[in-house]
Amino acid sequence: MAYPEKLVILVPLSVPMTAGKLASQVAHAAEGACVKASHTDPERYARYVNLGMRVKYVLSVKGEAELYAKMAEAAKRGLQVTPFMDGGSTTEGTGGVITAVAIGPDAAARIDPVTGKLPLYGYEPPAKRGRGRPKKRTNKKSA
Repeated sequence: MAYPEKLVILVPLSVPMTAGKLASQVAHAAEGACVKASHTDPERYARYVNLGMRVKYVLSVKGEAELYAKMAEAAKRGLQVTPFMDGGSTTEGTGGVITAVAIGPDAAARIDPVTGKLPLYGYEPPAKRGRGRPKKRTNKKSA
């Protein structure tokens, strides 16, 4: 089922983060985007909430240059952009760096032109993992 509303969170691969740090940064960005939308565009936020706030994608960008380019493109298209800058209160050394950016919530048709070709965070196509297409199995017994 395709959902008409979604929220996308971009994470730069150039910022090293543990899994826990990444999860918290994504959560902060998503929460910030929802709070911001509830104040700046209550109707858009209500549409997203009424759909159960189900659709959230975490996508990766290669580095800061691509992150800033996507932020600018989203803003130019009138999308809500919510960057989250880490406060640096942990030992991971990411303070003062944008660690996640939420785009939306908004109509998928408006967000997809900006983020539709970015990969899911952590996804590697099978060919890059060293596995091609699986071989067909046969039920023939060897003699």
